[in-house]
Amino acid sequence: MPYAEEEDTRKVQTAVIGRAASDRPVFLPYDHDDFDRFMRGRTRDDFYCGILLGGCGKRLSPKRYTDKKCHFAHRPPVHCRRTEVGEDSADHLYIGRAVADWLGQQGQRAVHVVYKPEGHQVREVVDVSYEAGRRLIRVQLARRSKREWEGANAELRVRHPELDWLFGPDSLLANWQVERQGYALRVQCRSLGTTRAVEIGTQFPDRPVEWTSLSECTLTPEGIVTPNLLHT
Repeated sequence: MPYAEEEDTRKVQTAVIGRAASDRPVFLPYDHDDFDRFMRGRTRDDFYCGILLGGCGKRLSPKRYTDKKCHFAHRPPVHCRRTEVGEDSADHLYIGRAVADWLGQQGQRAVHVVYKPEGHQVREVVDVSYEAGRRLIRVQLARRSKREWEGANAELRVRHPELDWLFGPDSLLANWQVERQGYALRVQCRSLGTTRAVEIGTQFPDRPVEWTSLSECTLTPEGIVTPNLLHT
């Protein structure tokens, strides 16, 4: 049976390493050969069902199989109510860390990431602030109505004069951002070997979203600039 057709909520594909409250995500590849590469330099006690993943905080054990997909498993007794366990369930952590690292490469210091802003649950939004909080990148992953988004935008701009929005790959809010400023920026992750690579998409009216690596983007006084924005 193809991996995507298997249904088992206890087959966890993502974890965090170091401690239960860590924001350092890992993605366990399905294939046993990739599993072996993934485990190099790691021990079976390194992985946790992270709190920032909506998990229980307990240790997870990596399981290697040749006849079905490899996955993490909870150690008994199991009392975990984590609902999202697939390969995209840690994307908010991959995105938060990638954006923070990218800002550092752009010369920014004192970058602060919040994975559960007040009034939100994990995996809904990620806030990355810099320049002493004057500037903010809000990563909007959960679906919201236009009214909710406009209210959040107005509230955030009171505290952060410079605000950039990154919308999830399926967000309808990006369409309203396009109407307002002529383009919108999206963000997504895709599996690349033993990790999840972060990509930024540029959306223009009546054109497909053009995706590029976050590393190819530039920070300017006006905000995040993708290669596609430079070429327009």
